Amino acid sequence: VGGYPPDFKLPSRLRFPPYKGCIELDDLNENVLSLYNFKKTFNLNTTEVEPCRRRKEESDKNYFEGTGYARVPTQPHASIPTFGQTIQTTVDRGLLFFAEN
Repeated sequence: VGGYPPDFKLPSRLRFPPYKGCIELDDLNENVLSLYNFKKTFNLNTTEVEPCRRRKEESDKNYFEGTGYARVPTQPHASIPTFGQTIQTTVDRGLLFFAEN
């Protein structure tokens, strides 16, 4: 994923650390597109070497059946708190509500 040049100055409220991670697929105007082609660009056999981990370890640490909530403690000394969330559902239509105080 690209970004802005190092000499470009963002407004202070938009100055966050650069993106680190992987984005494999996205869609634009309802057309799925791949954001990379490792075989063509890097001659990398992605069946032998995964460029990005595509699956996270599953956990039943917080399991909700229909309703529920979780309270997540923040990191007390983090300058920019970050949260990771993986949601798996078996329904076609659902609602996820996130509230921050």
